[in-house]
Amino acid sequence: MGAWVVKVLQLGNVCNLSFNYAKYLRQAGVDCELMVSSDPSDVELPPEDQRHFWVKYWRPQNPAKTLYTLWKNTRKYDVIHAHGGRVVYAQLLGKPFIAQPVGSDLRLFAQENTLLGFLLRRAYASCDHLLFSQPDQVGLFEKMGLDAEFVFQIIDTETYSPRSVARADPRLTIFYPTRHSWVTKGNDKFFRAFAEFLKTHPDAQLFAVDWDIHKERSKALVSELGIGRNVTFLNWLSQAEMLSWYRKADFLADEFNIGSFGLVALEAMSCGKPVLRYIDEKLGERFYGEKPPIANAHTQEEILAGLLALADPAYREKMGERARKFVLKHHQWQPITRQLIQAYEGLT
Repeated sequence: MGAWVVKVLQLGNVCNLSFNYAKYLRQAGVDCELMVSSDPSDVELPPEDQRHFWVKYWRPQNPAKTLYTLWKNTRKYDVIHAHGGRVVYAQLLGKPFIAQPVGSDLRLFAQENTLLGFLLRRAYASCDHLLFSQPDQVGLFEKMGLDAEFVFQIIDTETYSPRSVARADPRLTIFYPTRHSWVTKGNDKFFRAFAEFLKTHPDAQLFAVDWDIHKERSKALVSELGIGRNVTFLNWLSQAEMLSWYRKADFLADEFNIGSFGLVALEAMSCGKPVLRYIDEKLGERFYGEKPPIANAHTQEEILAGLLALADPAYREKMGERARKFVLKHHQWQPITRQLIQAYEGLT
């Protein structure tokens, strides 16, 4: 780091992406803090990560008061690295800032002809540096005429590591923690494929997490397909509970429409678990330089084929080993924090 002394703020936290940035930037010697909403309904930070002294809070109010609160509380920072919808405020704080879309903020809301859509597009266009971690987003930036730099997500490979877990139930166990948003996640395709899979593997157990806008539609589809005895909907899980499920499941099923990695799939892979999901292979090779080692599926037929392949223990073991090596190769914190530091240096 030399004589470079800059105070960096990570503003907003989705799926702990910016928490990981702050944690490991601090480990790399950067004076970095994380600021999240104190509203429990925002669920920006899991309870187990709220104890750190470098985590700061702001109390959301109406937009004008929120903007003033953030302006007042961010005076001491030299650079703001804003994530997701928080870029709307970051562009108005009078500080050099980096914008990093996360998911629906770019894919959905920024494409709409609304005030929020306008403010998001303005933030992406006016930021001092634009970063992204989802390969599929590159097409959206190109369409918007914006230059953006790709940066990998950081995975805590020490916490999310392989470990044998004793299981009382020997039946095939599939963990399905993705949110129920049929347009972006393809939940309907997955449940229909799982129903077909049960015709040859009738004892398989699926554990889904009960969250997001289409969760009731998913439950209704499970009932319609007559597979309720094989599907359990779990309440919201903490990070520790998610880690436990990664380790005790035989494999993880994720999303089948977007074509980019999220943190959940990468955390499971870091635990040495095979993953069934969709990745755009051309984008995967473009940004990773290789095809990600997953059971890749986009259509209902491909999902069924992936389920059938992952029912084989030998195949699961091979894919799990490859998955762990892939995460260790691309998602360790040292090279990623170096890249982030270079971006911050360019703003100061």
